[in-house]
Amino acid sequence: MYAPDNPPVPGDHRILDAWETGARGLKDFMVRYSGCSFAGGMYRVHAVADIPKWTRICVEAFPRFANRVLCFASDWMGNQFAIDSKRADKGEYQILLFDIGTGEALEVPATFKKFHDEELTQDPEAALAASFFQRWLSSGGAAPHRDQCIGYNVPLSLGGKDDVSNLEVTDMGVYWLLSAQIRSQTERLPPGTRVTGIKID
Repeated sequence: MYAPDNPPVPGDHRILDAWETGARGLKDFMVRYSGCSFAGGMYRVHAVADIPKWTRICVEAFPRFANRVLCFASDWMGNQFAIDSKRADKGEYQILLFDIGTGEALEVPATFKKFHDEELTQDPEAALAASFFQRWLSSGGAAPHRDQCIGYNVPLSLGGKDDVSNLEVTDMGVYWLLSAQIRSQTERLPPGTRVTGIKID
């Protein structure tokens, strides 16, 4: 792991008890890194008190994962990392990446421990889109605070470009709310369908 950018945020770690069996090292990790960001905000561990909130937000956006995931961190683009209790390797739960920009849930073939010991450090490009983050910073973009993310100004599903010019700093909760509503209204449309209107509640 990288060195944290800030000290940990205290919280009641008992909410993690039920997950410890399938996610070895989870509680010790959260005691050390709850609420910490790493690499200038590229990877952000949720404060333990925020884990239920982000788990709920992810499940509302991706309902088929209800009662099986625990969201523990996000990346700089607001994508959420979760432990998936329905996928296991020798009793150890695997990781899911909820990519709100593309509207996809991606399976990461790694346990909680392997994800932090190997995936983040050995392949930050695949795990965190590290070069895209550096391009954002080089263009004059700011690193996001813990409650912010760098999101797409025009969503990809509505024809937005997957480019630095289409990124902006935004509140991560609001970004997820809006993106989830757009996803729910467009996910069943055939590829190439022209979208003429989106209703946001």
